[in-house]
Amino acid sequence: MTRHLRKDYMKLVLRAWRYRLRAERPEIRFLLNHLEPDQTVIDIGAHKGAYTYWMSHGVGPSGQVIAFEPQPDLNQNLSKMSELFTHNNIQVESFALSSNSGNATLGVPSKTPSPSASLNKTNTQNGSDINVQTTTLDEYVVDHKLKTVDLIKCDVEGHELDVFIGGSEILKRYKPVVMFECEARHNGPENVRAVFDFLFNLNYMGCFYDGKSFVDLDQFDLVKYQTDPNRKIYVNNFFFTPKSD
Repeated sequence: MTRHLRKDYMKLVLRAWRYRLRAERPEIRFLLNHLEPDQTVIDIGAHKGAYTYWMSHGVGPSGQVIAFEPQPDLNQNLSKMSELFTHNNIQVESFALSSNSGNATLGVPSKTPSPSASLNKTNTQNGSDINVQTTTLDEYVVDHKLKTVDLIKCDVEGHELDVFIGGSEILKRYKPVVMFECEARHNGPENVRAVFDFLFNLNYMGCFYDGKSFVDLDQFDLVKYQTDPNRKIYVNNFFFTPKSD
């Protein structure tokens, strides 16, 4: 292991622990509570790998983590560092997941890799565009002969509905737990409601963390939790589980 790679890996580990202990404590707690050995899980928009790290630990050596990150620099770094994880169970992919397969432009709001990169955004003069190959979750699972999908984490900056549309057959067949970011500031409040309704129609139920506990999505108010500037609690992460048959 080179000194540079060792340093990058330690940054990833520290980032993962910062997420677990401070930055996204309820999200990581939910994730770990829904992971079991041998599972197959998917990280869509892996970025620097904080969630990928905990997914790898949660599913264990006989499980499988598939991490999608289309930004080339981030993809290459995560690919290199995935070999250093405790369990050799991570497959890093450069596809951007969407509602169809082909080619698309990924808008990055800076000249360097960004957590705000999205297929839905146009760039300012300080941004950059990256040509990426897209595929659907349904096609990927069939092409790679995955036998199940147990959990999906999705952070795609406003492209959530397209991702879920492209994975509708997988959602119906395998009924994975789904956790995702969704914000009105990306595509407007109509898009947030559309994502919720899409999953509701697939027989899912949702919840969110209100700053104290996980509560039913019926209690979510878009104005209160995403647009009220005086509100201390900003909610942009949601958690959906399949209803019992």
